[in-house]
Amino acid sequence: MKKHFYAITTIAILSIGCEKEQLLNKPSSLLDKNVTSSKLNILGNPTQLVTMEDGMLRFLTVEHFLATETYLRTTTEAWDDSFLALYGHLNDEELNSKEEEIGHNDEQPLENFENLLGFNSLRKKIFSEELIWLENDDLDINSDPDNHYIVDEVIRSLLNENAEVKIGKSIFVMREEATAQIIDGSLETLEKVRNTDDVRTLVDRNVKVIEQAIGAGGGGPSGGGGTGGGSSDCDAKGLKRDSDYAKNSNGDRRIKWVVSVWTYPWGCGPIAKTKSYKKKRKGWKKYRTDLYARVAGQMVNDKDDCKKYDIYAEKSKKAKKVKTARVGNLCKTENKLIYGLHIGAGVSYSSELSF
Repeated sequence: MKKHFYAITTIAILSIGCEKEQLLNKPSSLLDKNVTSSKLNILGNPTQLVTMEDGMLRFLTVEHFLATETYLRTTTEAWDDSFLALYGHLNDEELNSKEEEIGHNDEQPLENFENLLGFNSLRKKIFSEELIWLENDDLDINSDPDNHYIVDEVIRSLLNENAEVKIGKSIFVMREEATAQIIDGSLETLEKVRNTDDVRTLVDRNVKVIEQAIGAGGGGPSGGGGTGGGSSDCDAKGLKRDSDYAKNSNGDRRIKWVVSVWTYPWGCGPIAKTKSYKKKRKGWKKYRTDLYARVAGQMVNDKDDCKKYDIYAEKSKKAKKVKTARVGNLCKTENKLIYGLHIGAGVSYSSELSF
């Protein structure tokens, strides 16, 4: 029964290509319509409406982008869970050997999605560069291709190598310092943005800079009860990420920890990520083991008297990497109010987001 489930999951994922080809043969006017949530639910698979233009994926609306993200995240998780359903009883060494033997790729649905569109994604770029980088005996966080401000692999799969995407008529260019929205989708303006070191310095009526740094908006409450209050000029910041490695006592295993408060055009919040590696004779390899990531602390609403709201999220799995879901809808915090816990490879590490 388990083998049948794994095979059915594979067929379902590969069938995306056939369904998408049929849809794109329909009149192009369909691709210009505003797609509501109900229409996306009726279609079932929002990836069918994704097209590629000018080296970027094009989504009809932000809602379409988010529906595609959710679909790919769910499909990718189910794909990897089906592998564990068959072989999760094995110990770490046996499990990793089995994974190599059958060629299981925990990001296969993302790769399939990209290949169906002939799309060179940020995920694919980082994945390829990381394989080469792992051949080094000494791993340096500053040269790690995976140590990228776009932490999430699913989001990486939806962005091109320059971290750009089309949504509606606009082009969004995601940078570490902020996101630049080219309102009318002008390719000439895109080239101008690409040649600008810091998009926050760009003066152009056709460019809207989306950032959550000092002085920017804070967003609404995250769901918990607000505490504090008083001054409205709190030193709340966003767009911050800290990361490094933590080694086991033998030095042959390590985890990479990431804690971040990030802002996308469609939402923001804190996350924690834990990734596992094991030493090879030459270099390192990503290694499946029991992993845990937790993010907790307080986010700050600088639009509402600097009230603080408690947040908490955790994720555990026998995997090569785990990441907590983005929690709440606040975009800012203060120094050392957000912290993470990262466990795996015989290592337990407590992280802290410092400004």
